[in-house]
Amino acid sequence: MDNYSVIDNGQPVSNLAENKKYMSGVGLRYFIASIITMVVQIGVGVIVQLTGNELLIEYNFVIVMGAMYLIAYPIMFWVIGQIPAEVAIQKQKLGAGRFFKIFSIAFGGMYVTNFFATIVIRMIGAIKGSPVKQNAMELIQSNSILVNLLMVAIIAPILEELLFRKFLIDRTVRFGEKYAVIMSGLFFGLFHGNIQQTCYAFVMGLVLGYVYVKTGNVKYTIAMHMIVNFMSSVVLILLMRALDYEGLLMAYKQGPDEATAWVASHIGSILGFVAYFMILFALIILGIVFFCLSVKKIHFNQGWKVINKGEYFKTTVLNVGMALFFVLWIGFIIVSTIV
Repeated sequence: MDNYSVIDNGQPVSNLAENKKYMSGVGLRYFIASIITMVVQIGVGVIVQLTGNELLIEYNFVIVMGAMYLIAYPIMFWVIGQIPAEVAIQKQKLGAGRFFKIFSIAFGGMYVTNFFATIVIRMIGAIKGSPVKQNAMELIQSNSILVNLLMVAIIAPILEELLFRKFLIDRTVRFGEKYAVIMSGLFFGLFHGNIQQTCYAFVMGLVLGYVYVKTGNVKYTIAMHMIVNFMSSVVLILLMRALDYEGLLMAYKQGPDEATAWVASHIGSILGFVAYFMILFALIILGIVFFCLSVKKIHFNQGWKVINKGEYFKTTVLNVGMALFFVLWIGFIIVSTIV
């Protein structure tokens, strides 16, 4: 009971100074991890460009991400691991039916949030007079399918779930499951570094965080994360390339006969594209329905450390480590949106 005082009836009460100190340590380590991420990405990217080697430049994404996974992430895990996880969350099984239900909620929440985030981005673009660039999607579209499969759909979910679910929640669940889940979603969202991804990653992080605190098993969150990334970076990209949208525009400009011939020659890819979006739409609707039916059943266990209701902002933001983390990422998002 080193992090709270005890009153007469034996109930723990908040120790604000100790809570702030602890969260400052967490925030500082994720701030350092963020700096490491940026330095490795920018440094390796610059080195590749300076070589002038066309082959290296062509595989710039693979080289930068490979350096991230092999250099930055191990250092990040070591830095964050300096704060010991005091207790392991008890593991529970997640059946296939419940897995699908929760995955649908995560998927639906992501796309609904993404819809509104897109509107906000277009409004910002209209105000500043130029569209807000979404570099992540452009990179994914330009990569080979094999690169997307390996880097985006397999490796990234494993490392990100360990970093933002396993490592972060294990070190913040002391303040209760709800607090740990919110921190997990917030850190995960901000780490993506742009408005659109921050919004939907935050929602996805909340759902995956809830799965982790209730199962104690990161393999379920990794699996859900992998499916989401696989659908967007592999399946969708394959369908887009098969559809050949630019070819359709060219055929349409040439005349109705050419457009009809294009449709006839691409009927398989058109049907695949329609089926894909029908599945997306079904998952979104199911997710909304499942969430509405389940929202009253959602519950969070209390932690063994206490934060008073009026002290959450002070504990979470008004300390050196957490302030550095939030200023870094919020500033980065603002700059990347405006520039």
